[in-house]
Amino acid sequence: SYGTHMLARPRTQLALAWVIFSVVSTMYLAPPVISGPTADDLGVSAADVSLLPTANAFTQVVLAMPAGAVLHRIGVSRCVAIGATTFSLAATGCAFAGSLQALLGLQLAFGVAACLSGPGPLTLLVNSWFDASGKAFAVGVLFTAFGVAGVLWPPLCAWVSEAAGWRSVYGMVAVASWLLAFPIAAWLLRDGPHMPRRGLISDARPSASQVTSPSTRFTPSPAAVDLAPQAAAEVLEPASPTAVPPAEGLEAKAPEPQ
Repeated sequence: SYGTHMLARPRTQLALAWVIFSVVSTMYLAPPVISGPTADDLGVSAADVSLLPTANAFTQVVLAMPAGAVLHRIGVSRCVAIGATTFSLAATGCAFAGSLQALLGLQLAFGVAACLSGPGPLTLLVNSWFDASGKAFAVGVLFTAFGVAGVLWPPLCAWVSEAAGWRSVYGMVAVASWLLAFPIAAWLLRDGPHMPRRGLISDARPSASQVTSPSTRFTPSPAAVDLAPQAAAEVLEPASPTAVPPAEGLEAKAPEPQ
């Protein structure tokens, strides 16, 4: 169908990944903007609120390598769908959080979402839709999403926070995620034709039996075996000396005594 054909186009998948990236970028952009109102409302210090992005970053550091294994195991598009769902749930929870401890726990969930649907997985997915000549351009376009989000989200978050409180900022992010990031990741995003398939690396490695198997060793042909002694004899046979007659008048003479 026409819709399936459109989803199979690289630029369509790039645009979908761009939208997801612009939404999940709020996990980095929103907390610093609303840190002051959050600290005042919860009755904690600014240093305590600064632990929120730290918890997010710490989770990403711990789960980076396990997340890579999961990406290879179940596929990038599925991981992005799981990450977008986790992000939407975490943003919804932050809109109703009543303590700093609850926000810290939800920031851990944001870290999980970043490992599954953040810049790394989205870059891998976009690369799977473009060949070597188009990968750099595609990744460059994808990362403009973070720049655009950095221009639009902070002033919008600040305005909503002043008008309706910091929880409304997370509520706005949750609505944007449920309406945009979640449906795109769950139903529209696809792995590209250049995506490394599961088991591709391990299957490409020869087994020990294949390396040592006699069938893989070089076996000379019978004709080569028959000609080998003759060729060796020709190589090892010394060349016959050729007598060169001395030229006339050039015989060596002993020097005359003076």
